[in-house]
Amino acid sequence: MKDLEDWAAVQKVYKQTKSKRATAQLLGISRNTVKRLLAMDK
Repeated sequence: MKDLEDWAAVQKVYKQTKSKRATAQLLGISRNTVKRLLAMDK
């Protein structure tokens, strides 16, 4: 996956789950990656 695709997927799932851990588990990526991609939004 590319960063932009990852970012979009994380944003979509995080809005539904409100949990970095659950987002990471659903997408099969690390929590640190979720944290980094969410920080890109700011």
